[in-house]
Amino acid sequence: MAACLELENLTVRYGTGSPVLNGCSLRIDAGEVVGLVGPSGCGKSTLMLAILGQLPAGARLDGTIRRPGRIGAIFQEPSSALNPVLKIGRQIMEIVPSKERALAALAEADLPAERIFNAYPHELSGGQQQRVLFVQATIREPELIVADEPASALDPDTKAVIMRLFAARKGKPAILFITHEEELLEGFADRVVRLR
Repeated sequence: MAACLELENLTVRYGTGSPVLNGCSLRIDAGEVVGLVGPSGCGKSTLMLAILGQLPAGARLDGTIRRPGRIGAIFQEPSSALNPVLKIGRQIMEIVPSKERALAALAEADLPAERIFNAYPHELSGGQQQRVLFVQATIREPELIVADEPASALDPDTKAVIMRLFAARKGKPAILFITHEEELLEGFADRVVRLR
């Protein structure tokens, strides 16, 4: 099967200190769901930023990253990832300029589409914001979705909704699902990779 993402001996340093990531190698095949787990501070979020090409200025990256053309990203803090001064509809239409498609995607994410489309981020709950990020990450049918703790701060009912949305996508794009809650990966991930 063709690789969707390949990391070889990836090392990331900030300044002259010890590596935040040291010699990380990972392969994700097309359509595969890989869970990435590890304790706080082990480099999970740094790995995501490296994959997305969004490491902060001053970071030094060694090793090789081969990634697909289209990646969808879902960040841990939706309130920080959404633009607070733009309505949700406009933010989605910056990705796909079709109101009809945006409304359909919001409805598919179990959201009241018209109301969410015309709302500002601060008018939404955390679970609604997270589902908006899911819509933004998936609406262009990426080859890979990278999700960093997408359900960690949610109540159990909302967490279940988010996991149903991911399960419905299984086998379409590849998914790298980063979490410290290993129970979320049961019956969902094809395999689990641990960072130490």
